[in-house]
Amino acid sequence: MGLSLQHLQNSSSPRHQKFKIQPSADPHVNIDTVRYSETLTNARTAIKNKRPGMIMDGVILLYDNTRPYITNIIMSQIVRIRWEVLEHIPYSSNLSPCDFHVFGPLKQTLKAVGSIDMVPSTAREVVRHRYIASCEAVGCLSVIFNKDSSFLLTFTEKVITSVEKYFNDKLDVCKQGISSLRKENEVLIDKCDSLEQYSRRNNIRIIGLPTAARDKVEEVLLTFLNDTMHVKINKSDIDRCHPVNINKNGKQSLLVKFVSYKTRELVLKNRKHLKSSGIFITEDLTAMRFKLYKEAVHHFGHRKVWLYDGNIFVKLSEKKYLIKDKVSLENIMNGTQCTPLV
Repeated sequence: MGLSLQHLQNSSSPRHQKFKIQPSADPHVNIDTVRYSETLTNARTAIKNKRPGMIMDGVILLYDNTRPYITNIIMSQIVRIRWEVLEHIPYSSNLSPCDFHVFGPLKQTLKAVGSIDMVPSTAREVVRHRYIASCEAVGCLSVIFNKDSSFLLTFTEKVITSVEKYFNDKLDVCKQGISSLRKENEVLIDKCDSLEQYSRRNNIRIIGLPTAARDKVEEVLLTFLNDTMHVKINKSDIDRCHPVNINKNGKQSLLVKFVSYKTRELVLKNRKHLKSSGIFITEDLTAMRFKLYKEAVHHFGHRKVWLYDGNIFVKLSEKKYLIKDKVSLENIMNGTQCTPLV
């Protein structure tokens, strides 16, 4: 009895990524449950030593020379170590058609498949093609040996059904996993964006303020806030200030972080003094919210869209709406499934 385990990622993978484990037993020794269990245990230990990651990813057993060992003890052991057994219906008592007639061509074909949605149809087509080839071969054998080939065709058809079911089941599991991960990812993205926006709650961006040397930026800012905006701000009220990117109109943005949220609100309330000055003050948004804000302004116009505490609002027909994400923005644009604020 021999158990051969191979992990070959592809024909061109480096040597250190390939391995082969082949524990064997004396051919004169009877293989009972104890011997079989020892073989699986030794194989698992060898895999753990050579490729620990495979133990976590899972191992699939394909019995290419014998019928699967199906005693309750062995099956319980396979379940306990989280391995799987690829089901197949053999041609005869000791040969599986999958190994030589299906999985070889199938592996080569699936390498070229670019989308997971194409896997079932591609696998089905390959298996059907191999089935037709098997029918032709069996037909020739039946003529040679003058025997009825229907029983072989019946077994082959069962193999095809088994392989199709295996891939469809695996695809369903993958799709469910992907769908679940996408939902979790959306929730995490939303949480991270909310946390990032909260970390910017003391920030503002000033656009159009005349540039100055880096060591003079704070002085220019204090002069602007006190003289132009008529807000009493001291040096101790400013945590950080520095120039950031230049917009498409060539105007420099100044990022300012105040020590207090109240100071930031006081500055924003006094923006009325900047009319016709060419200088603009806005809240500091995350990249995701800034993109939403730009899209909303582009669609509804500056007069109907505004910001408050990192949130984006729009006013349509005397009704206010909160733009939370891309979906809510599209719903408001289309006038579907959008509930106005009270």
